Amino acid sequence: CFVDLASIERPGLVVTTVARGTGAFDATAEAAGREQLEDHVVTTMRGREQLLVIDNCEHVIDEAARVIQRLLAEGPRLKVLGRPLIEVTARKRR
Repeated sequence: CFVDLASIERPGLVVTTVARGTGAFDATAEAAGREQLEDHVVTTMRGREQLLVIDNCEHVIDEAARVIQRLLAEGPRLKVLGRPLIEVTARKRR
């Protein structure tokens, strides 16, 4: 699964972009708020065995890292590829 974050301008759009890119988007959850959409994405992705590639996340790295860390924590079979995220994730886990 490939998610390109280059076109987003605000960190608050990371969850929506990840949701759309992974096929986990739900308009009802989005209408309820960003937290509800994030919960829906996590629930949807939890059981998947999948490689998630995140690209162009440098300008929203803190929010992208937070979302990806949650996905990884709750989805043990999910793998993420994205060089800037790997550096930030390793730094935040210390």
